[in-house]
Amino acid sequence: MAAAFKPHTPVGRWTALLGGLLLIEMLVALAVAGATAPTQSPVFFLLSQSRAWAMSAAFALILGVIGLLHYSERSVSNWIVTVLGLLITVAAFVPPAWYW
Repeated sequence: MAAAFKPHTPVGRWTALLGGLLLIEMLVALAVAGATAPTQSPVFFLLSQSRAWAMSAAFALILGVIGLLHYSERSVSNWIVTVLGLLITVAAFVPPAWYW
C-alpha cells in the first residue's frame, strides 16, 4: 500500500480519531496552563497532566501498531498518531520528581 496522508483501513481511522482527541486535549491543556500558571513551563503542566489522557494515548498507540503491522497501514497520520501515543504513554509513567 502506498503512503498517503489519510488512513485507508478502519483501524487507521480509529487511530486518527484518537489522535485528533489527543491533539485537542493537549491544546486545551496548554491553554489551561497558560491561564493558570503563565510563569511556569508548559512542559511541566503537560507532563503532570499526561495521566489524564494516558488511556486514549495508549489506545492510539496500540491501534497504531496494529494498523502498521497487521493491516499495513502506511498513512502519515497513522505514523504521527502512533508516535504521539507512544510519547504521551511514556510521559504518563515519568515520576513527578523528574519534571523540571
